[in-house]
Amino acid sequence: MAIAADTAPCPAGQYYTSAGCTDCPTGQWSESGATSCNQCNKPSGAAFTTNGTNINGCKWEITCAAGNGWNGTACTICTDNRYSTQEIKITGTGASSSAQLCPNICPTNEVTVTDGKSCQCNTPFERNSAGECVGKVYKIALNRNCTFCTVKEKPIYEKYNTGFSYNEPNPSSWTSAKDFKIPAEQNTSRWWGIEFLGYYTSKSGGTQKIDKDGFLVEPNAIQFTSDQTLYARYSTGDSGTSPVTIKYYENNTDPTPKYTATCNIDSNCTIISPTCTSGNEFTGWKCVSGCINSNDILQPNWGPNELLQHLKLTATPLTVELRPQFNQCPSGSFCYCSGTASKKDPCPIGSTSKAGAKAKTDCYIDRNTKFINGDGSEFNLSKTFNSIP
Repeated sequence: MAIAADTAPCPAGQYYTSAGCTDCPTGQWSESGATSCNQCNKPSGAAFTTNGTNINGCKWEITCAAGNGWNGTACTICTDNRYSTQEIKITGTGASSSAQLCPNICPTNEVTVTDGKSCQCNTPFERNSAGECVGKVYKIALNRNCTFCTVKEKPIYEKYNTGFSYNEPNPSSWTSAKDFKIPAEQNTSRWWGIEFLGYYTSKSGGTQKIDKDGFLVEPNAIQFTSDQTLYARYSTGDSGTSPVTIKYYENNTDPTPKYTATCNIDSNCTIISPTCTSGNEFTGWKCVSGCINSNDILQPNWGPNELLQHLKLTATPLTVELRPQFNQCPSGSFCYCSGTASKKDPCPIGSTSKAGAKAKTDCYIDRNTKFINGDGSEFNLSKTFNSIP
C-alpha cells in the first residue's frame, strides 16, 4: 500500500521502503527521512550491538584478553608496572572510547612481564624467601693493577638500592653509598714516589668509580648493576717500582753494616746469605727495621714475591736492616761451611756429637752405645775401650 505524500518521514535510525519505515540494521545509522542506512564508526575488532541515529551513535563492545588493557581504540598488552589476570569487556560508541588501564599494579621493585598477566622483579632485584623483591648483591673486584702486589684483588659488595660492604658478601648491615669508604690497604700506593689516583672501569681510560681517598665518585647515582672489575690507577703507571736499601750486619751488636745493597723491589731484590761460621746453624735474617712486623725472619734467596709480604713499603724510600741469627749446632749433628752457605749434617749412624760440632771428626761413639754380637747378645764398648769418651 502506497504512503500518502503528506505522511510523516521515517525517524532517525530508520529508513523508508515500500513496506514502510524499517529499523536500520545493527551497526548502521540514518537521519530522519532517510531511504537508506549508513555504516557507523567503531574500533577495529569491536562488534556492534545496536544501530544508531548518527555515524558515532551505534553501540559496540569488545573483550580484551587477560594481560591487556584498553588504550581507547584497541586492546594493548599491559605495561608501566600494571597487569591483568582476567579479560575485560569494553563498550562504547564511535571510533574510540575512554582508555581503561590494566586493573592491577605491580608491587614495589617489580615490573610487568611480557605477557602482561603478572609481575617479576626488576633487573637489579631478586625475590627473597618472603616473596619480596630486594636488591641483588653484586661483587666488584678491586684490582690493584700492580705487578708484584701480594694481594692483587679484594672485593667490595653492593646490595642494589641498599648499600655497600668491603670484603663481606652478607654483612649484618650495609653502609650507604654516601658513607662507604674502602680501607687504606686498597686506596693508597705502597710505593715511594707514586700517587694512587683511584679505581676505574678499565686499566687505561674508562670511568672513575672510586676516588683517591676511597669514596664513591657519585654516591647519589646508580652504581653497579652487574659483577665487574675496577682497576687501580697511579700517577706514573704500574705500582710496582720502589727503591730499597738493605743493610746486612755481621752479628746482633755491630753498629755498622758489613754489606749494603740497593735494589728495586719489582725486579732485582734478593736476600743474600751471611758469612758462614762453622759450628753454628744459620736460621735466617732478623729484620730489625723496615719490615711490617718487627723481628720478622727473612731467608736467603727470597725475591720480590716473598719480600712484598714482609717489607714496610711506605711513602719514603725504604731502608731495611738485617742481622743474622745463628743457633749452636745441635748435638748429634755437625755444622760446616760449603762455600758461603751454612750446612748441617747428622753424625754417622751409631755416633753422636756435642753441641757446636764443626766437622764429622767431631762425631764420636758414646760409651753407653750398645752393640749386638752375631749370637744376638749385647755388649757395651766402654767395657773394652776405656779411652772412648
